[in-house]
Amino acid sequence: MNNILKIETGSLDVHPLVAAVKCQTKKSLTHRFTMERFGQIEPLTVVMRGGNALIIDGAERFEVAKQLPTLFPTMDCRVVELEDSEIIDKRILLNSTRKQSIREKCRLVEGILNFLGKQPGLKRDWLGIDGVDIREKYSDKIKLDRYHFASYLIGADISSSTLRKLMAIYYYDGKQKEKILDLIEVGRLTIDKGYKVLISKKKKEQEKEQLRYNHFGNGELGKYELYCQSSLCMNQIPDHSIRLVVNSHPYFQLREYRNQGESPHGQENSVREYVEKFIEHCEEVKKKLLSNGVLVTIIGETYRNGYQGVCTKVETALENNGWKIIDVNVWVKLNPRFAPHLSRFISGHEKIIVACPSDEEPIFNVVKKPSAIGEYKVIRSSSLVNGDCNYSMASPDADITNVIQTSVFNRKEHSLIDGEFSHDAPAPEQLYDLFVKAYSLPGDTVLDNFVGSGSIGVALKLGRDVIGFDVDPVSIEFCRKRFDAILGQGVQTLSIAA
Repeated sequence: MNNILKIETGSLDVHPLVAAVKCQTKKSLTHRFTMERFGQIEPLTVVMRGGNALIIDGAERFEVAKQLPTLFPTMDCRVVELEDSEIIDKRILLNSTRKQSIREKCRLVEGILNFLGKQPGLKRDWLGIDGVDIREKYSDKIKLDRYHFASYLIGADISSSTLRKLMAIYYYDGKQKEKILDLIEVGRLTIDKGYKVLISKKKKEQEKEQLRYNHFGNGELGKYELYCQSSLCMNQIPDHSIRLVVNSHPYFQLREYRNQGESPHGQENSVREYVEKFIEHCEEVKKKLLSNGVLVTIIGETYRNGYQGVCTKVETALENNGWKIIDVNVWVKLNPRFAPHLSRFISGHEKIIVACPSDEEPIFNVVKKPSAIGEYKVIRSSSLVNGDCNYSMASPDADITNVIQTSVFNRKEHSLIDGEFSHDAPAPEQLYDLFVKAYSLPGDTVLDNFVGSGSIGVALKLGRDVIGFDVDPVSIEFCRKRFDAILGQGVQTLSIAA
């Protein structure tokens, strides 16, 4: 038989094979609290022996009922037929099937919270949460908070603060929560750790939004000033006013640029003289930079009469001049221009030196690229020291490396502005875009003291003000056209000095 019977509480007893749980555990307190308020919800499970009902499941509820004889003169009992040898297995089965999944607990808590959350005064009064008797019996165990109450009501062995974290996961609108709940269910994550993983996603999202603003601003365009003169003297610029300088000096004995005048930079007689002139320009730049400003200079090697070590010598000279080298990036050119290369491969890269005029930390905004995962996803991290695994929230974006790959130049950048214009060494706009985003903020002023074809104009789109110097009037005129096109035909203030 498998019947539900009402049996007098006084005639019940616990089966000798089942160890009765004696009242003052957290779970028994829960039973007492809920039974006082809601009565007996689940029947006891009993076997009959010699006309007596012996409890094999529900001993704690029975202990509560004995303490409240007025409320429980009888108890609902489910009678099952079992041999003594089968009782322990049956009890294990009952406990396992009764165990709620983590989602079931969340749904139950959700219902309780919704119930308590509406007309809270009325509901708390009806439930007796604020009753004097409840305060006296449970004040040291149950704080008068609906999460505490819900925790005790469902018999969950977790604190109210942990239950809040669990429900934050449950309420989260996103597929990551399902993975986290699954891992909590199987014991791979604690609730606290699962909550931290989820919170890390929110933090990543906030950081991404802040980074977007640091890169692009609020959509406002910058202003520009152009000067057709040498940058060895830039008195038009106030000292310590420039956030970022991005430039590319004429490379040593590589090309002869137009309108360079006498003793053009890049045509020095030796590498030593070239480096000295390079540093002379950098000293003027240093005056104009903020103390935590940044110099980004693109520099290529020269192989005339063999390897010259130009990049290394410039880097050493900058350090000797008081600059702090932050990084030396490698620019890999996907379509390098052919050049004679006796006894060596074609040169396919250049260096990009990043330096500060002082030891102060510069502004730095990471630049991202799509990650291999491509979405926010809970992933298994490396094993911990004790062999356990950890979990973290992967991002759809990853930081770029200091090996930067681009084409040398996109002709459309010039032909759309002036099909007749040419420049011997134009740098791709993409390079300038990366470093402007990384080392400046919207509203800052950036400088290119060898402005050339005006790739620095990308900074105008990013809300930075631009200053450019060049001794070639043809380049200055082209930059004016290019910058005006970016700004919408000269909507912004223009200043050109001869």
